[in-house]
Amino acid sequence: MLKDSNPLKACYQLGVVSKAEKGEDGVVRRIFVKYKNIDADTDLKKVKFHETERSVQNVSVLVPVDWSQEDIEVEVMKGLRK
Repeated sequence: MLKDSNPLKACYQLGVVSKAEKGEDGVVRRIFVKYKNIDADTDLKKVKFHETERSVQNVSVLVPVDWSQEDIEVEVMKGLRK
């Protein structure tokens, strides 16, 4: 989910991280996210992805509720190896 400057804090956009960049300290600091601008009447197949660059502080990661902490760490490490 992408945190936006929207004053309605309950509003977030869903996106997919397409690239992560590490800082000089080796920790991921910036990401590139693909997302679609849609509303209730939009046909998702007809809308193209947009891409934006964000600081990791403005992103919330969603994971399935039944994942353990170990599952999350394994998936994060897989993503960092790409």
